[in-house]
Parts: sequence; C-alpha cells; structure tokens
Amino acid sequence: MKLPLVFLFATLLPATTFSQTPGVIDLKPESKAIRDLSPKAIEEFKERDKVAVKLTNGASRESLTKKELALLNKYGWGEEGSIWDIMDQGCSWYCGGGPRKIAASSFLAPAGDTSYDAEKAHDNSLKAAWVEGVPGYGKGQYLEYFFENKSPRLTNVLIYNGYVKSEKTWKENSRVKQLLLSVNGAPYARLHLADTRDLQNFSLPGPLGRRADGKELELRFEIVEVYKGLLHADTALTELYFDGIDVH
Repeated sequence: MKLPLVFLFATLLPATTFSQTPGVIDLKPESKAIRDLSPKAIEEFKERDKVAVKLTNGASRESLTKKELALLNKYGWGEEGSIWDIMDQGCSWYCGGGPRKIAASSFLAPAGDTSYDAEKAHDNSLKAAWVEGVPGYGKGQYLEYFFENKSPRLTNVLIYNGYVKSEKTWKENSRVKQLLLSVNGAPYARLHLADTRDLQNFSLPGPLGRRADGKELELRFEIVEVYKGLLHADTALTELYFDGIDVH
C-alpha cells in the first residue's frame, strides 16, 4: 500500500450560490489542502522511501535511527510511493468506478518526454498536467469525461489548478479562473477556481450518474476565464478527479 497523504483543510466561502442564468449554478470550492512540494520535501520523501524499503525487506522498527523514524512519522509508514501521488492505494470512490474515457478539445504538443494530453489531468500525479493547445489563453477549450451508467455516482469535483509541480511552473503558465461544467450537453454549473496550487474541492448540488434512461454520463469542463501566467499564455490544469457514493 502506498503512503497515505494527509491533507490540511481550510473552510472557504459557501459552496453554492445561484446565478442569474436559470438552471446554471455557481460553485466555489469548499475547502483546500495545504501540500508541501518544496525541494526539501521531495528529498526527504526519497529518504523516507529508502526506509520503507528496509522495512519491506525485513528490518524491524527497533533497528531504525531517530532520523529514519522521524521521516516515517512525517510522511507515513506505508510502502514505497511518490510525493507526487494524489491518492494512495487504499479504498476510495475509484474502487467502484471512474471514467471510461477522457478527451480534450486540444493539447500542447509534447516537449521531449513530457506530454500534455487529456489523460495527464487524471493520472493521480501532481507532476504532469493537461495544457490546452490553441493560440492564446485557451478560452473555450475543454476536458470531457465519460462514465458508464453502472459507474458509481459522483458528488464532488476535485481540482489542482495550473501546472502545480513547482512554484515556478505554476506562476509562468496560465491557470483556470472559471470552468463551465456541462452535463450531457446541458450547461449545469460554473466552477469558480481560486488562484492557488492547493487542492480545490467542489461539492455538487446532487449526485450525478446512473441515469434513469440508461445513458452514460458525459461531463464537459470548458475554460471560460483564466489567470494569466507570467511567461506563457498556455493554460494548464494538473488534475481534475472525483469523489462520490455507491462504493462499499
């Protein structure tokens, strides 16, 4: 089992206010998580992994040094993992389902071994990102998620906004300020994102999925407004994933 990740949540503004457009809801993030991705934390995590390997190979806790114990207490006692992992291998909504397909209206061409396609927005990693691929700031570009009707219903949309792998990449690239969420082609909600590297959790007014007509659930997240980057017009989104019900 990978290292459990501990998030510190801070309550923000109320989640839901009704917009002037009938049927379209304005959503703000309920909470955000403070996450340390500093160079120091990355190096400490690598050292923690070495200790985890020792335990896996049979070393006892009593044989560990104070420094090794401190690293385990800080970053967790699980097996080898990565500081970039968003979720561990424990139970989650994804045990029962998740999208069968993810698509994007465009994405930036690869740079060497680094790619920016739609899957990068749903790969459980804070090291990669979807980056739209049209001239300008990418307004009107979108991600689409497709769920089989048997997939568990979702209640929350969770987002890491921008290219969060470092403070530098996050500031240099543009970030999303507002997303329009459409459900099976119908505008449903506007997601108002904060300009932060932290996790943003949007609670939906009600569960989505398992439609009475048997059709699959299709979600489109379209860029409406952006926070401009210091260097690049390219708009990035590191991760957009879900939580929900109907599992366990």
